[in-house]
Amino acid sequence: MIKKVTGLLKSKKSVIENFSYLSIFQIFNISFPLLTMPYLLSVLGKETYGLVVFTQTFVSYFLVLVNFGFNLSATKEVSINRDDKNKLSEIVSSILIIKGVFFLLSFVIMYVILFFLKESNDFVILSFLTMYLCLYEWMFPVWYFQGIEKMKYITFINLTSRLFFFVFVFIAIKDKNDYLMWPIINGIGCLIAGLISLYVVFYQHGISFRWQKKETLIHYINDSKFLFFGNIAGKAKLISNRMFIGIFIGMSSVAIYDIVDKLKDVSMVFLQLIVDVMFPKFAKHKDPKLVKKTIRLLVALSVFCYLFIGLSLYFIVPIYFKNYIEVVSIFWVLGLMIIFQPMNYLFGIGVLIVNGLIKQYSINLYLSASVYLLSILAVYLLASIDIYTLSFCLVFSAFIAVLNNIVVAKKHKLTNWIY
Repeated sequence: MIKKVTGLLKSKKSVIENFSYLSIFQIFNISFPLLTMPYLLSVLGKETYGLVVFTQTFVSYFLVLVNFGFNLSATKEVSINRDDKNKLSEIVSSILIIKGVFFLLSFVIMYVILFFLKESNDFVILSFLTMYLCLYEWMFPVWYFQGIEKMKYITFINLTSRLFFFVFVFIAIKDKNDYLMWPIINGIGCLIAGLISLYVVFYQHGISFRWQKKETLIHYINDSKFLFFGNIAGKAKLISNRMFIGIFIGMSSVAIYDIVDKLKDVSMVFLQLIVDVMFPKFAKHKDPKLVKKTIRLLVALSVFCYLFIGLSLYFIVPIYFKNYIEVVSIFWVLGLMIIFQPMNYLFGIGVLIVNGLIKQYSINLYLSASVYLLSILAVYLLASIDIYTLSFCLVFSAFIAVLNNIVVAKKHKLTNWIY
């Protein structure tokens, strides 16, 4: 038995190692915002805190453009060509060039939007400072480290950024007038992390940056365009609840929703982390048994996490917040995303994308987004729009996406990948 266990651990060494590194990172990644949240809420107040979160949501739409689906397509390409330095140089150079162009384009689009909206100077300044999110998306090649299955770089480099923010947030933010220091501190940390990561790629790993032909860049854009269009629907849906809450209800409610959303993310990021770690294996080996085992594990862990966190909140939340009943009640609705979202993510990239059904994957994301928007329209027309109904709309759309992924898999005779 000992020999069997030892042999199993050795055979899965890279998976266990990568999952361990990313788990350590996610512990800090989640802990820092939760530890700083009570302080920021008390110093900035709900309205200002909600405004900063609302602005982050606004900028997050541009993240979809800068990312362009390369987190999946580029990871797959790097995984397949990990032993070919010349090809890796082409991939890395092409993706960085394309992302750089989209990053600059995002600035132009944001300027035009803010000009026509005629928002206050405070919101305009805050929006441009919050573009550090897009800068980080451009500079930090997560897709490269995932593709070569060296997650330790993601862990150690990102910890540098998180520690920088954690330390300086207590030093630089003393009252609500210091709210601009939030994106400034985050931006400096992200810039440091991005520069370190590029140093590792180009100097330690020997990857060469080379300007690419237009045909090569177009090839990589075409390779990821369906993922991009799918991400417009998928990512935009996930972040839009904050926008709707800010527009229809108010910034204080954005602050409350953000608390619940972060609590939900505590376990959801770990569950999606399993998929991220396994994706290079799925892409390289195309083993339905491996995908099926991962699905069973993910479902069991999802249900356990949902129940465990929901019950734990009755004891944890009152320590930080007086209106804990509202926070816990919202979690029981929004927290269902812990079950549906990772499952949908695994079905999408582990079954559909691995089997070349990228178009179907994108269509499903649009279907889910359409269901979400129609649900929002329904509760708005019924004058029932609040945090609870908006949370339910998001959960319902995720549930429909899971069902449709199963239908697509059945249509293409891939049910042996799921059950």
